[in-house]
Amino acid sequence: MLLEHSQELGLTDAQQNSLESIQQALLQKNAPFKKTLEQLRPPTPPADGQPRQGPPDDAMRARFEQVHDTLQQMKNNDDAAYTEAESLLSDDQKQKARTLISQEIELREQHRQSMPPRRRERSAPSGGSL
Repeated sequence: MLLEHSQELGLTDAQQNSLESIQQALLQKNAPFKKTLEQLRPPTPPADGQPRQGPPDDAMRARFEQVHDTLQQMKNNDDAAYTEAESLLSDDQKQKARTLISQEIELREQHRQSMPPRRRERSAPSGGSL
């Protein structure tokens, strides 16, 4: 996200290059986790289109825990990358970046709230964008 606002933040060429390197490293670090999430995606619903009924079974609970743990690892990677990226910024740039991030979070939450309830439950962070 910082790279998307490079002009607004007044990033130097050196800062942009460093942020691009951090972004690439983050994408590579999260690639196996994204693959894991794809593999954990629940099977397609039955042909009749009716959602599964009844309480979750053990396999579903285990898959949910794996998804949760994987998303947490991606968030940890994202947080570490942001901390590294922020260390490259001046105090003024840090303040602007934090404001931009807060605005982005608010927009995402508004978008998520505007979704129908079933889609809202499936909405998850992307985990990998500076």
